[in-house]
Formats: sequence, C-alpha cells, structure tokens
Amino acid sequence: LPRVARPEWWGVDGTADDVEINNSITAASVTLLSKQYRIAAEILVPYFSAVGNNKHIIGETGIGATLLAATNGINLIHWCDSGGSVRNLSMSADVSTTVSCLRVTPLVEGSATGFKNQNNNVFEDIYIFGGDEGIVLQAGPVDVNTSLCALNVFKNMRFTNTKRCVWFRDANLAANATGANSNFFYKLYMNNSINTGIQIDFGSGNHFYDAHFENITTGGGSPNANGTGLLIKPTGLNGGGNTNNTFYSPHWEGNTRDCDIAEASTKFYDSDFLLSKWGGQNPQATCQVFGSRLGYAQT
Repeated sequence: LPRVARPEWWGVDGTADDVEINNSITAASVTLLSKQYRIAAEILVPYFSAVGNNKHIIGETGIGATLLAATNGINLIHWCDSGGSVRNLSMSADVSTTVSCLRVTPLVEGSATGFKNQNNNVFEDIYIFGGDEGIVLQAGPVDVNTSLCALNVFKNMRFTNTKRCVWFRDANLAANATGANSNFFYKLYMNNSINTGIQIDFGSGNHFYDAHFENITTGGGSPNANGTGLLIKPTGLNGGGNTNNTFYSPHWEGNTRDCDIAEASTKFYDSDFLLSKWGGQNPQATCQVFGSRLGYAQT
C-alpha cells in the first residue's frame, strides 16, 4: 500500500466524504486538500497495537482543509490508536447538533474489557468551530494491563462556539482503571459562546501551557449550570484521583466563572486570577498558587 494517500483517489463527491477518507487511512498518511469535506459518519483511526500504527491525517496548506459535520450526533474524528498525528485542519459542526469534533478514546468507551492505548499522538494547528465537544480524552479498561490515554500532545488549538472545549471523560470503569493522565497542551485559545473551557472528570498529571479562557459565559446547564473556564472534579467515579494537574500562564478574561476546582493539588504558575470569578472559592485555599496575581474585581 502507498505511504501517502488522498481521499480523492477513491472519488470524493462532497456528500459522505468520510467514506473516501476512511478508505485512504489504509495508507500511513492521509493528505487533505484545502477544501471542505462533508462528514456523514465518523472518520475512524482504529486501534492497532499498544505502540500504534503510525497513522497521520494532515491538511495540505495551513488550516484550509475543513471537516464539516453533515449528520447529527457524530464524531468527526475518532482516534483510537497511538503514535500518530492530526495536523493543519479546521473542524466544524456546521448546522449539525450533538457533534464531537475529536475523540481520543477507545472505540467502545464504556467497555470494561479489552486492553487499548491512545498514547504518544500529536494534534497540532487545529481550529474547532461549534459542536457539543471539542476534544474528548478517556482511558480504557484494565484487561491484564491498564489501558492508557497518556503522553499525547495538543498544540495550537482554537475553539469558538463549542459548548465544552476539552473534556477528560469518566467512563466509570473498574476500580483500578485510570484517567487520561500525563498529557500536554500548548497554547489553547477558547473564546465566545462556550459553556465550559476545560473539564477534568478523570485525569491526573496533565500539563497546560498558555491556555486562554475568554468570554466563557454560556449557562443553561449544557453541560454545566454556569459558564466556567476550568472545572475539576474531586475524583473519578471509581475513586481514582484528579491530582497534580498543572497550569502555566493561563489567562482569564470576561468569563462568568473562571474556575471551579475541587482538587487541592491543582497547581497554577503565573496566573491572573480574579477572586470575584471563583464562585466563592479562594484560589489560595482551594489549590496551589505560585507567582500569580490575585485581583478582586473584573477589569
């Protein structure tokens, strides 16, 4: 099979272009042209092995390649493998509803059996517009060995009009299953018509560099009651910890609530907090704050 493929070789027609893209994933690398591809069912990169199958989906020029949801209730890309990448794409729910743009999760997210890793992937230069979920991470079950969703890198990501931008999902698996741990995020920009920026239901030891939480004001209970930049639950549903998630130079501006944090080991370095945006919490009592500025009123 060729090392690089284009879905156009299978006859892209602008209707269900996921068919041709999934066909082209038989190659190691899929190149998408600077145009719109209409997606009627998920683009699936299936699990291959613990170390992955070296799959890549790459837009040819900048973020000109655009995946548009053509059906309600779909995932645009479901990434179930390790050691691959997605680069230079725009992803849009368009007029479709209940869309997830990028899920880095097992194929069957609630399955209690089957060892599956989603590790060591790179997701870079991606613009996400709309959708219920921007990025979803979740580790799989324990089946002899512990499944992981770890050491993935997310870089230069922008979110607009997305209900929840980044979600560390909790599938409530066995007591010894782990969360999505030790992932790295560089330069996330979340702005406009967003309910939740980052929500950690189950995940530890993740690092976030230069995350911008701006104008996150959409309430109404979908998925959370208040527009919240960062929400961290106390533990996973199986009792596993959400410990030692660390944020370096985050920026907050114009949000209904900047943070809602229930795990005291959360760390912030060089942040510009506004106490009025913590929903009654005190950052210095709720988590660990280093080299940060504590303000008292919105400016």
